Amino acid sequence: MIRPTPPLLAAAILVTNFIGDPAAAGEITGPALVIDGGTIVIAGQRLRLDGLDAPPLERLCLQGGEKWRCGEAAAFALAAIIERHWLTCQTRQQQATCRMGGPNGIDVGQALVREGWAKARAGSGYEQAEQIGRAHV
Repeated sequence: MIRPTPPLLAAAILVTNFIGDPAAAGEITGPALVIDGGTIVIAGQRLRLDGLDAPPLERLCLQGGEKWRCGEAAAFALAAIIERHWLTCQTRQQQATCRMGGPNGIDVGQALVREGWAKARAGSGYEQAEQIGRAHV
């Protein structure tokens, strides 16, 4: 015999299935700690900036036949963009789109790409910012 599910339990199951994993998507706000040119930590949560590829911290690049620490420079550039501003990030798993000044503020990833410290991923919406960055180099 199948027993009917109590209404409160049924509602909890429905909400859980509709919302899914709370860590999968959401919003997080706070000061950011820069790990590298594409990774930050807010409130203990490690986030990759979505839509871009930045060099890892240890990356060395060649320019004019000379090696230089482009990964470290990208991390410093991200820190300079953020300064002491709090970020509001829309998260999905460990990826995030972060803005300074609230949800309609400056897109941190777009600023990093526009300044030439990261490359736009295809379909990210940052392609035009990358073209602007190339024009300034």
